[in-house]
Amino acid sequence: MTPQVGCNIVTPSAREILDFFELFAVSEGLLARFAATRGAADALSQLRAAEERLSAVPYVGKLSHTYGTYARRFHGVIHQMSGAPELRVRVESLWGLGDFYLNTAKSGVRAE
Repeated sequence: MTPQVGCNIVTPSAREILDFFELFAVSEGLLARFAATRGAADALSQLRAAEERLSAVPYVGKLSHTYGTYARRFHGVIHQMSGAPELRVRVESLWGLGDFYLNTAKSGVRAE
C-alpha cells in the first residue's frame, strides 16, 4: 500500500498458489502424523463427528461456505490432537491466505 495513493491489487501467479498449497499440505500432513501418534484415543470420537459433518455437506457443482466451515473444524480437531501447539498456531495462521487463494480461484470455499 502506498500512503495517500491507494492500494495495490494482489494477483498471485499460479506458481505462487501452487507453492503455497505445497507448503500447506506438508504442514497439515505433519500435524496429522503427530495427531495419529500423539492423539488421545477419546479424541477420535470428536474427529469422527467432525468428519461426518464434513462428509454430509452436499456438493452441488462447487464447494459451499458450509463446507469451508466444517473443513476448518475438522482440521482444528486434528491440530488439537497433534499435541504441537506452536506448530498449530503457525499452520492455522496460513488458513486465511489459503482462503484468499481459494476465493481467488473462484472455488467458493472459505470459512464462514
